[in-house]
Amino acid sequence: MESNFTNPPSNSLMDKFEQSFISCIHNLTMEEPANGSDKDEIKVEVENTIANFIDLARQMECFFLQKRFQLSVLKPELLLKEENIDLRHEIARKDELLKKHAGKIAKWKEILNDNSPAATIPPNSQMPPNPQMPQQNQPQQQMVPGGSIPPQIPQMHHPGSMQPGFGVSHAIQRPPFGHMNMPSANPLAFLEKTTNNIMEPRMSEENKDIALEKIKKWIENHSFIKKCCTEDFFLLSFLRVRNFSFEEAIKVIENYFLFRFEHKEWFDMSDKQIEKYREIVKSGFSYLTQDENKGGLIMVTNVAQANVEIFSIDDIYHCFFLNFTLAIFDETTQKSGLKLVSNLSDVSVKQIGIYPVGHVVNFGKHMANSSPVSFQQYSLIGVPSFAVQIVNVLKMALPENIRNQTKIMKDFSELPNVMDIRSLPEELGGGSVKQNEMIEKHLKNFDEKLTLLKEISKFELDLNEIEKILGTTLTNNFKHLNID
Repeated sequence: MESNFTNPPSNSLMDKFEQSFISCIHNLTMEEPANGSDKDEIKVEVENTIANFIDLARQMECFFLQKRFQLSVLKPELLLKEENIDLRHEIARKDELLKKHAGKIAKWKEILNDNSPAATIPPNSQMPPNPQMPQQNQPQQQMVPGGSIPPQIPQMHHPGSMQPGFGVSHAIQRPPFGHMNMPSANPLAFLEKTTNNIMEPRMSEENKDIALEKIKKWIENHSFIKKCCTEDFFLLSFLRVRNFSFEEAIKVIENYFLFRFEHKEWFDMSDKQIEKYREIVKSGFSYLTQDENKGGLIMVTNVAQANVEIFSIDDIYHCFFLNFTLAIFDETTQKSGLKLVSNLSDVSVKQIGIYPVGHVVNFGKHMANSSPVSFQQYSLIGVPSFAVQIVNVLKMALPENIRNQTKIMKDFSELPNVMDIRSLPEELGGGSVKQNEMIEKHLKNFDEKLTLLKEISKFELDLNEIEKILGTTLTNNFKHLNID
């Protein structure tokens, strides 16, 4: 191992990357000198080594993106072949899912068919004897003149003496469900739940107070969410994003907090990170503006303004997610959805690198499964020719419903087909309002909501309870709680 550090490093990027990785391992495995060493020196050395490794990893990623772009230009059929393979795998997975659902449907039909005859047996019909029942429990048959046998009447027994059973022959033996005087055909548990749901009022904007009370009680009794923001506007965003479906809304809430826990760096509300956020917004990279025609908010992103020399990719995604959280405060956006406009004109290859595939996949998962605000449309404008294939590849990494809402446009002249372009700044061909004025208004709104934004970021999860419930580590929890 030691000889690797004495050899002069190669000029190739791969060799530099390998050498950097070995240096990281060396810092973790090297023996401590006998005379001891300063902990601060070791810490600085480790941080520099890790920073160098991360920088080379990003260069490697950019290198492979460039190669993939060249391959897409020279051999476009290979990309089509890869997409076809992915589609075949997806179709096979969906077929398996359909088979599984068909099996469950057949099973439940069989259960319902087994129970239905007991509810329709005429009172004067003869019940078939149950071979498993003791002889003394069977009604005695007495002969009457003429040799005929009178019709048998099923004898109802006390619930304590009933034997377990689920078939037709055991239908009268099961304890009554609910009241003692109910018919012998007992409804299943899920039928009771369905009946209760029918009796309850339909959740909607008209009775949102009832919905809020129900969801607050659910949070209060939740197994692993020990503390979270319960402001009305915050909880209403989850109900509205799922059209006031309580079952779907609580899944989104669980996904939301697990996503925030697993990606803490994108939701950091420390003073240092907030200051970085302000600088990124002031640069004109990303900000929220009002849709003057239809209402709601538009998130404008100028990718060419991304200063990748100063800010990390995590800083940039922190800006994205803080803007999404800020959009929750607008009631019209909660109801109609957030519009996204990304201006990719004049971007460099390095700036395209702020969209790593892994980040885009996680971004898409959040949009589909755990976002408290829906996304009405996503417009990518002015994609340069060298980045078209890269953007198409990244688009394929998004969930299908988000991918269908994503449109690639040549320039801003196509935007009026989906929104009122007058809501955009003058610099982007919009109305008379300057971009700096919109940014100033955005930051003012941010400052007003900062206290509540910090309140939203304060939550506690019981990790032991999560692992106990799901039987897995937290790393896989988000997969378990995904909404199909």
